Amino acid sequence: MKKKKNNQKRNRIIISIIVLVLSFAVYFAYDNNKSVTLTILSDEWSGYVAVADPFGNEEGTTSQDIPNTVTVKVKKGQTFKPTSKFEDVEFKVKKISSNKVIIEANQPLSNVTEDGISLIETQTEFTITKGEDLKLATPSMDAGCTYVISY
Repeated sequence: MKKKKNNQKRNRIIISIIVLVLSFAVYFAYDNNKSVTLTILSDEWSGYVAVADPFGNEEGTTSQDIPNTVTVKVKKGQTFKPTSKFEDVEFKVKKISSNKVIIEANQPLSNVTEDGISLIETQTEFTITKGEDLKLATPSMDAGCTYVISY
């Protein structure tokens, strides 16, 4: 009788472990295959005047074009590129969760804050929080691109 109870207890433990392992496997398989939709606004800019008339009067704009917005559906491990004529920035999706997406840029970028951008404090890994805009810029004073990425 005691041996039978020990076998039943051992079987319950083994079944519990199997269920736990399968639960983790299903969770991570779902997490790796989950796709999200990101919206990327890219706005190229220049500190130089775009157009000047022949008489030397400066006319024009420092904006290179109308900001471009694209929507991409991505999974973990995939890459995406914002539309840009001058910058060659590419992002790779590192992790997706229910409220955050972690991306990695192929070149250092600066977070855009109320104070502007930093030319020194750059990074390549960024977190996009669901419902919030991630604002990034190429660390440059003369020309570059600003990106606003949302999830």
